[in-house]
Amino acid sequence: MALADLLASNPEIPGVIVLVRRGTSEASGQAGFADRERRRPISAGHAFRIASNTKTFVAATTMSLVAERRMAIDDPIGDMLPAEVRDLLRRRYDLGAITVRMLLQHTSGIASHDTGSHDGTSSPFLAAAKADPQRRWTAIEQIEFSVDRFEPSFPPGHAMAYSDSGYVVLGQVVEVVSGEALHRAVRRHCRFETLGLSHTWWDRLEEPVEGTPRARVYIGEEDWEAVDCSIDLYGGGGLVSTVADLATWWRALFHGEVIPQPALGMMLAPLAPSPESHGDAGLGLFRRKLAGRWWWTHSGYWGSIVLCDPDTDVILVAFRNQAEVRTVAIEPTLRNILDLAIPRTGRT
Repeated sequence: MALADLLASNPEIPGVIVLVRRGTSEASGQAGFADRERRRPISAGHAFRIASNTKTFVAATTMSLVAERRMAIDDPIGDMLPAEVRDLLRRRYDLGAITVRMLLQHTSGIASHDTGSHDGTSSPFLAAAKADPQRRWTAIEQIEFSVDRFEPSFPPGHAMAYSDSGYVVLGQVVEVVSGEALHRAVRRHCRFETLGLSHTWWDRLEEPVEGTPRARVYIGEEDWEAVDCSIDLYGGGGLVSTVADLATWWRALFHGEVIPQPALGMMLAPLAPSPESHGDAGLGLFRRKLAGRWWWTHSGYWGSIVLCDPDTDVILVAFRNQAEVRTVAIEPTLRNILDLAIPRTGRT
């Protein structure tokens, strides 16, 4: 009933899915449609663009390379970039002052090429994507878009500001250090096959999983599933997944099944204080309080959110296929669901 009420109060959301998993027990619910035009009911089995939730996978891949001593977390990034990317960034940035950790934690000062898309204001990049929906962007073009249009957000290491471009740059670092394409490196280091993530794949770079239905994504009334996925493909986003696969992977991450515990510890501390609503920044995830407990969390532009409490082995994964309705608007519903799913005893 809570999900139906959410859609009634936010009619611009076509559909919503929520899964709560506690240990080996789980429950899921859904309401509305995966496709507004055809009015196909959404289900927990639908796959969707997870957008920035991809960043946690890219961060874990980076930390796996750190654990393998392929690079150090506080190494400057200049020598770990393709020459074209290095030359582009040097037009505005001192690459000797930007480290791998800063890219991971959004403290590099590299301005995001999609500036404006996360706070409801005008975004030049989304306007360019909308004007030419079939254009296939490259990672270098997105970095160039940032360099050409935006000043650095701040000197490296002096503050925290969420940056998709920082993760596109990090994707380039991963490719150089690992010696393989980003999507292959993430699949291998994040152990997709070992963990049985059979409904998770990279948009366009890998074949879709046959027989897996896909929910369309919207900004207002506009169907953005029809816009080429290259607008969000190179590390800031790019993965397609399901609520169940996301829950499985996050639980595996915190149980030491993806990267060694020392590398996980570096992802979790120290945190960078953040004025943004998703909480203080670790490396590829955030820390915040909701419904009476602390969560590790990440969200995605197209409507995905993960909340993970490893101490009590509770994970909530939700998706609504409407980018205009931000996470804060659905938090009362998530609180209600968590209140029903988790006893009050033991909350902090």
